Amino acid sequence: MTRQKPEKLEKRAAALRENLRRRKPKASGDAKKAQKKKNTKRNEDGKDG
Repeated sequence: MTRQKPEKLEKRAAALRENLRRRKPKASGDAKKAQKKKNTKRNEDGKDG
């Protein structure tokens, strides 16, 4: 990997921080899994139904 110029790194770091601040707090892994399960079940029901 080529080394980046410090200014560029600073910009990137600032952008990442901004993104993190803006984004909603992540759902916990379990909640995500539950949601996924629910979605797949809904899809299966739709296919059968």
